[in-house]
Amino acid sequence: MEILALTVAGSLLLAAFFIVGFLGERTGGRAPDPDRDCLLPLDDGPADSDHPDL
Repeated sequence: MEILALTVAGSLLLAAFFIVGFLGERTGGRAPDPDRDCLLPLDDGPADSDHPDL
C-alpha cells in the first residue's frame, strides 16, 4: 500500500508542477521572448485591400 500512496503523491506533485508552470506562462509579465516572436506571422498590413473578392 505504500507504493500506491507514493504513486498518488508523485502524480499529484507532477500535476501541481504542471499547473504552476502553465499559469506562470499564461500570466507572463516579462519581456517578450525572441524565440517565441519568430514563430508569429509577419504583419504585412491589411490583407483585405490586397486581394479583392474573387
